[in-house]
Amino acid sequence: MISLKTLARPIYYLFLIWSFILLPLKTPSLFAQQSGTHNEIGLPYLRIFSPSEYNGGTQTWSLVQDKRGVLYAANNAGVLEYDGVSWRLIEVPNKAAVRTITVDEKGRIYVGLLGNIGYLAPDSAGQAQFISLTEHIPELFREFGAIAKTYAVKEGVYFQALDRLFRWDGTIMKVWKPASRFHLSFLVKDRFFIRKPGIGLFEMINDSLQMVPNSTMFASERIYAMFPFREDNILIATRNSGLMLYDGRRFKPFPTNIDQFLIDNQISHGANLQNGNFVIATLRGGAVILDESGKLLHHLNQATGLIEQNVKYLYSDRENGLWLGLNNGISRMETPLLFSKFNAETGLKGAVYSIARHQGDLFAASDQG
Repeated sequence: MISLKTLARPIYYLFLIWSFILLPLKTPSLFAQQSGTHNEIGLPYLRIFSPSEYNGGTQTWSLVQDKRGVLYAANNAGVLEYDGVSWRLIEVPNKAAVRTITVDEKGRIYVGLLGNIGYLAPDSAGQAQFISLTEHIPELFREFGAIAKTYAVKEGVYFQALDRLFRWDGTIMKVWKPASRFHLSFLVKDRFFIRKPGIGLFEMINDSLQMVPNSTMFASERIYAMFPFREDNILIATRNSGLMLYDGRRFKPFPTNIDQFLIDNQISHGANLQNGNFVIATLRGGAVILDESGKLLHHLNQATGLIEQNVKYLYSDRENGLWLGLNNGISRMETPLLFSKFNAETGLKGAVYSIARHQGDLFAASDQG
């Protein structure tokens, strides 16, 4: 026999749901502000690694993955090695901060730090250790500052400082010295670019740095990312002008629906994602993922789970994970964002009893409203 209590339970829950005020789900993010509608993309699933967990310094400047899938990070305390389970710190001479790291086609990891360049190689116990290449630099050029960028190309490996540019081919160390100084360099489909402040953008052609036509705007405009975009175009992320598109002849603005946000929050890096979207990091506002038209898709910041607004580097690994080198920690997010979550941080409080869609909006009923 069915009890009255059993019969009454569904009626009670129905009454409970009807008695609450239903509110549409939304996420407190730049996405919702820009779209003008409620955002049904909830909080991303982020894996946060704190300095105490990876036993390193706070700032992470660069990340790369070798052929085995092991991740390496350029960190203030040295090189961090992560095999997916545990972290290990690889110390470098003078315990210098490591600012840049890259991997060549054979899987060798190259490292740039203050006044030193080199690579990682296994010791007698099979543990990676730093091997310096400075003895191969001509004596006249051995004193230099911090290495800002490293890139592996078919001709060798570039190590770029603000006052030197080195390229090691395994036998000979070639050196370029600017008349004044360099800013940052970039590698796009094996094409090496470097900016000279006060002059413009240059490309390495036949071992000679040649100025890119129509690039005098970059005499004063700083560049923080260059990466492939749509066929043979190059997307350029600047500090004061937002995003620009280079088609091989001209530079033109690439508008987005968050142009002012990018300028106000200071672009620091950018990268392609494997699904055709791209991501831009900022120093003040976290990171944003945009589609090929420049439309904002996701905003990663403290409101959506990041522990830090200052994002210094972005890296897309071969498992479709997006790594973020932060001013205080490291984070990883699955891309594309197949699952997201709504919780108290997004305004969804209490135990949820039912959800329903009405006139295009999604509503949730909980014991709190």
